[in-house]
Amino acid sequence: MTSATLKRKADKIGQLKAQVSDLNEKIDQLKQELIDAKVTEVDGKLFRVTLSTEEKAIVDWKSIAATYELPLKKFTRYTPSIRMNVVSRK
Repeated sequence: MTSATLKRKADKIGQLKAQVSDLNEKIDQLKQELIDAKVTEVDGKLFRVTLSTEEKAIVDWKSIAATYELPLKKFTRYTPSIRMNVVSRK
């Protein structure tokens, strides 16, 4: 791939990420409006939205390691991943 092609791809990724961010903001705003209306389900013409609350258990591995005087790395497992950061150029 040429340098120009790679630059176009970088710009396209940035544009798409910006659009996704804008859409997520709009979704969060609409979700909050449904929460404020105290509804748990709404049927539209095309989609049905349901809101539910659940208890989520979180294991505090740092506290467990400290309590039993174990190194935290005993509880940590790493998997390879590729992270992509995108920032706008000034």
